[in-house]
Amino acid sequence: LACGPLLVAAQENGRSKHWRLSLGLDYLSAGNGNSGLQPIANSICEYPGRGPCSSTVNTTGASVFRAAALHGHGGMEWGPSVGYLQGGPGAGDISLFGPSGATLNYGVSENTFRYLGEARKTWGLNGALHMRMGIGLGIASVNQVNSCDGAGSFNLACKTTGIAKYSSIGWLTWELSPAVVYKDMSLGVRYVGFGRSRQIPWNTFGAFLGVDF
Repeated sequence: LACGPLLVAAQENGRSKHWRLSLGLDYLSAGNGNSGLQPIANSICEYPGRGPCSSTVNTTGASVFRAAALHGHGGMEWGPSVGYLQGGPGAGDISLFGPSGATLNYGVSENTFRYLGEARKTWGLNGALHMRMGIGLGIASVNQVNSCDGAGSFNLACKTTGIAKYSSIGWLTWELSPAVVYKDMSLGVRYVGFGRSRQIPWNTFGAFLGVDF
């Protein structure tokens, strides 16, 4: 008779863990980010009357925090997640050098939120060690702030390039995330893509550390 309450309690505990909170920290590399900023540098250099011009483009990666609520069903886990990216997919800076000491420094900072539907499958390897594959598909919203400082013949370029804040929601974003799992800790890599409307898509690799509760 004593086994009955214990079995019910165990089943209730099992159900309480059917939804799991997953937290993670990611770092995404710059990827092909330079291909998004390089056209801006080219357009400034090619503006009539600016003379010969050279440019240096540096794109930054992104630090990411994400939280997901995942529900076990059919041997997999499914659920929504939200992630915050500081930097990327278009963050970085451009330095331009023109005739007679003309210079221009153009900076882009971005804060991005990703809203994904996630699915992941876990396979046992040896004891507490597992292999996992995750996928995600959703949308992203971005708030971009641009800055510009010009000198010499580039002094007016900042005004003519339309430096302004930029916001967008609805970019398509996706990812593939293989990982090694030990107990409730996971360490893996991500391949991440952003479709950015009329801008060049951002594709990049990254690494992540996660924990499930």
